[in-house]
Amino acid sequence: MKPRERKAWTEVLTNRMPGAKVMRTVDGETRLVVTPAEARTLGEACAAERRSKMGNRAVREDGRRFASRLEADRYLELKALRASGAVAYFLRQVPFELAGGVTYRCDFAVAYKAFAEGAPLVFEDTKGFLTETARVKLRLVEELYGVRVKLLRREDVKRMRS
Repeated sequence: MKPRERKAWTEVLTNRMPGAKVMRTVDGETRLVVTPAEARTLGEACAAERRSKMGNRAVREDGRRFASRLEADRYLELKALRASGAVAYFLRQVPFELAGGVTYRCDFAVAYKAFAEGAPLVFEDTKGFLTETARVKLRLVEELYGVRVKLLRREDVKRMRS
């Protein structure tokens, strides 16, 4: 890292965390000394500023992290359905092991009220954009496990918060 870049980097971090101290090591490296709480705060702030490849931003709802606002909105819908009794229970981030050590994680597995009478579990995945990789993984899940994953788009899920 060039000296000018190092200075800008340390200024940004010390402005965000007034208690942080910039130190120089014996070999000339610049180190930032922070408390664990400050490091967590900084990590969350940096993660919130980063965008993923598809443009979604990670959000927090009820103390849980969601990959997108769409996924968080569906979680809030399912919570409301569970409170009303329409949903018996639901699970988040359900893993499906695929060939080659690849894992596909479905956003939700939902047991509607009829599940007690023998209705199948419904697997749901929220997608703003369906990539070719996701298509292949969904086909593999269907072939290997015999379950169909229901894809939910923005028009299928109510906006719970702005």
